[in-house]
Amino acid sequence: MKLIQIILAFLFRKHVAAVDYYSDPNHLLKYFGWARDITKKVSPNEDDAIETLVILIPAIIIIGLIQLLLRDVFYHIPTFIFGAAVLIYCLGSRSFDNMIEPFIESWEQGDYDAAAYNALAFENPEAHDKTDTTTLPEKVVKTLIIGSNEKVFAILFWFMALGPVGAFAYRACIILRDYNNHDCATSNHCNLLVDKLVFIIDWIPSRLTAITFAMAGSFVESFEAWLHIPHASINSNHNILLAAGLGALKMDISVEKQEYGVEEVKDARDLVTRTTVVWLAVIAILTLTNLVS
Repeated sequence: MKLIQIILAFLFRKHVAAVDYYSDPNHLLKYFGWARDITKKVSPNEDDAIETLVILIPAIIIIGLIQLLLRDVFYHIPTFIFGAAVLIYCLGSRSFDNMIEPFIESWEQGDYDAAAYNALAFENPEAHDKTDTTTLPEKVVKTLIIGSNEKVFAILFWFMALGPVGAFAYRACIILRDYNNHDCATSNHCNLLVDKLVFIIDWIPSRLTAITFAMAGSFVESFEAWLHIPHASINSNHNILLAAGLGALKMDISVEKQEYGVEEVKDARDLVTRTTVVWLAVIAILTLTNLVS
């Protein structure tokens, strides 16, 4: 059943325009803002850890309760619909193909301002840098590699592991992290706490994604790059993804002046597409062998 839900979610994400509004992270951001305001009013001196839990836990509990209550109801049809709906929301508004094409077209036409604007589709403000458009392809390539894990593969992992509540909990943590990083009122302690939480829940998915990057690209170069990076820092998940992803593209991450252009962006897009096929193939095998339902 989960395999069908995943395929359905991918089809909706690519072909149904209404998904753009439905999957808008601003819906959850409004809840975060409201929950934070309520927490501050009730207890102005509340510990950052408690505040973060107050923001996250209620929404996750609601999704979990609905998932539990719908179990074994009416031939599992409500469970199927609910799971597919949550997964469509968690996967975001647009596929990477839909996001990358406007950037590639603008870049090839020499419209670098438009290319910088289209880079915003990746929800990466750093990519929107009109003062140095020459770095845009590099930023887009790296955002594709990291973003494919956070927006697709890690969500699929937690959906397979825990169902809709797992996918939602992961997506909520990612959105909360991004919200905190752009909220000046958020304390550094709170930001660090959320970063650590994301690091923990992303530890397994990021490494599975790195392995599938290697399977979908240059296996030897990918693993060699992976083995030569530090694993101790809180950024190690991103470092592993970048090393494995760039290695799979046969790009030397040790070269400071590595050249990036539109061809590298296309290669990264194709790598993500092949990696998606690998994930779906593995999920299909697990489903057919009854290892997952």
